[in-house]
Amino acid sequence: SKPVSINEKPRTDSPPSEVPPSIKMLENLLHSEIDLNVPAEDVEIVGISIEDYRKSLEEAENNLRQKLKQKQSSSPSIDLLTSFELEFTTIAVRLIESSNYEHAELFLTSAIKINDATVSDDDPTKVGSLNNYAALLQKIGATKKAKEIFETAIKITEKTIGNEGPEYASALNNLAFLLEEQGRVEESEELFLKAIKSSQSSLGNLHPEVASRLANLAGFYATAGRYYESEPLYKQAIEINRATLGELHPNFGTNLNDLANLYSNMGRFVEAVPLYNQAIEIAKIALGEAHPVYAARLNNLANLYYSMGRFAEAESLYKQVIEIDKANIGEAHPDYAIDLNNLAGLYENMGRFEEAEPLYLQAIEIFESALGAEHPSTNSVKANYEAFLAAREP
Repeated sequence: SKPVSINEKPRTDSPPSEVPPSIKMLENLLHSEIDLNVPAEDVEIVGISIEDYRKSLEEAENNLRQKLKQKQSSSPSIDLLTSFELEFTTIAVRLIESSNYEHAELFLTSAIKINDATVSDDDPTKVGSLNNYAALLQKIGATKKAKEIFETAIKITEKTIGNEGPEYASALNNLAFLLEEQGRVEESEELFLKAIKSSQSSLGNLHPEVASRLANLAGFYATAGRYYESEPLYKQAIEINRATLGELHPNFGTNLNDLANLYSNMGRFVEAVPLYNQAIEIAKIALGEAHPVYAARLNNLANLYYSMGRFAEAESLYKQVIEIDKANIGEAHPDYAIDLNNLAGLYENMGRFEEAEPLYLQAIEIFESALGAEHPSTNSVKANYEAFLAAREP
């Protein structure tokens, strides 16, 4: 089976803005079904203990109740309420990243509830929360609803801000990713191009966000097998980030990693190796050796060595990736399942079938639990396992 490489596609969402609260919003917040019994391991993702988090929520609620009693309806607790919405959104995004979608939805809907009670339906401050919620729906496979919400965010932005600027480009970008996943490639390409144009119009050609949009289109072309259209876009993004962010910035490393993935897919292995090594070194310096991005880049270099027949080097790197991800994202995360799938594929190719089979089965179990039995990633690993079984038959 072919190992899975990891591209690092940036997604930009607008953060919630401070808005004047109302008594209605305060009442909605106080009567919302916010669960204070979230597992400690989920809250610790954002660097605070469960006890401190619960205490902060309880103190904030008590302060809000006091404001209501005092009938300070003109501008009560603006900072408290803004911090509630921002904190809920931040936690939700981290939970999405860790594939804990159930609790992410809880926090996102609470943030949206605060915003809904505060502003009109077409207020631009809604765009950030809508984008995040749609991204969550996309992750769990509710693509129809996600598309509707992304489109709503675009309409709000067009109506209130116009069709130029970071907010509009972000909304276009997010919908483009969704349509790409659905196989609607012509619509997706059009949106990626519009996002680039919008960012260039408002920020100029030499800006990191423009580099991100170019890299997204490059990734789209690479996925479609349009390699020679992808390569100059990646190179353009690299030069923009080199000039604006420097060669030790994580975004610069991301660009190098993705160009290396492209060269690997094109069979240009000799050109890919130094790019991977440079991207790995940047991640090591900027993020540390325990970071998932560092692990992802090691994984990609291991895939390259696998393709080059350098199996011993590939095995060593795959095992290193597995240990890093086990310690940092846990054994229930889809990326950990990718690690297992890749090592299983290597063992299969080396004829080490007894070691490969349990890794395939564990990867399938993780994907089914995290993403569902019919998710494309689940089906992909199942197909690898079925091919493995067929190859073993005499």
